[in-house]
Amino acid sequence: MDSGSNTNLLTNRIFNKLNLKGNLVHLRLNVAGNMQSSSKQYECMIQLQTVTGDFLTELLPVTTIQEIGAPFPPIPIDPKFHSHLFDLTFTEQYPIHQPRVFDFLLAEPYYSQLMLPDQRLSFDPSI
Repeated sequence: MDSGSNTNLLTNRIFNKLNLKGNLVHLRLNVAGNMQSSSKQYECMIQLQTVTGDFLTELLPVTTIQEIGAPFPPIPIDPKFHSHLFDLTFTEQYPIHQPRVFDFLLAEPYYSQLMLPDQRLSFDPSI
């Protein structure tokens, strides 16, 4: 999730793996340090659903991209050696030894709507 972005991004790898289809668009990225990049990418609509199936978003526009930032570094912490982590349930098995890539970036206004209680995920930020 990125509150500083206004475009939802999906890697080309996942776009192709899910066999999604979309329209070719011009993507211009403005990143930190006033750097800009420009490329032709696909844009499509997707829905996100929780693993448990109890939450489903409305259709969200996403634009493809080769990669989203640098890989997330390994996390060498093993919770069984830290008593303050004993009662926590993690979605991943720790320690994590390999770098991980980001395949999806959720941007504004969807980021804020997801983070604020009693908000609905919608194209219209006023909802």
